[in-house]
Amino acid sequence: LVAIAPLPVAVSHFATGDIGTDLFGILALVALCRYARRPQGPVLFVAAACVGLAFSCKYNGALAGGALAIYVLLTDARPGRWGCLVRRGLLAAGGFVAGALAGTPALLLSYEQTVEDIATNFVNISEFGVPQEDLARSFPVRAYLGLTRNTTDIVAIMGWSVVLLALLGAVLAVTRYV
Repeated sequence: LVAIAPLPVAVSHFATGDIGTDLFGILALVALCRYARRPQGPVLFVAAACVGLAFSCKYNGALAGGALAIYVLLTDARPGRWGCLVRRGLLAAGGFVAGALAGTPALLLSYEQTVEDIATNFVNISEFGVPQEDLARSFPVRAYLGLTRNTTDIVAIMGWSVVLLALLGAVLAVTRYV
């Protein structure tokens, strides 16, 4: 249901890419939930591979990897667990690469050109519609301007009730975790 939700399609432009990104992002979260109940390496690998597939659909699909990274860091980033953290991190990185390669075969067929195209697209996406005087500013100033200019639009699109529910959910999740 999330994969066909109208919000991602309304926020961006390409419904087909968003559906794949949302679908694989949700599958990554489902696999992560299963992994959280019973940690097994193959399940973490599948979760990360789903993130790689989401990235292949649309670059912002890599953001789903944030949930995996946060979970692994919160469970393993402490003394006595560093080896486990490194192993799980490498397993997740391998899963991401496998998913990205499966979804973007051009990475295997023409690696240099594909990476160059991806890098060019990242620059185009980050600079799209940005005035030249803003591009000349320092990164912290650009980040501040981006947050202050875009937050009101995002809240307006999602509505205050959804934003407040999301914040409440985040507070409850952190409270429960702690």
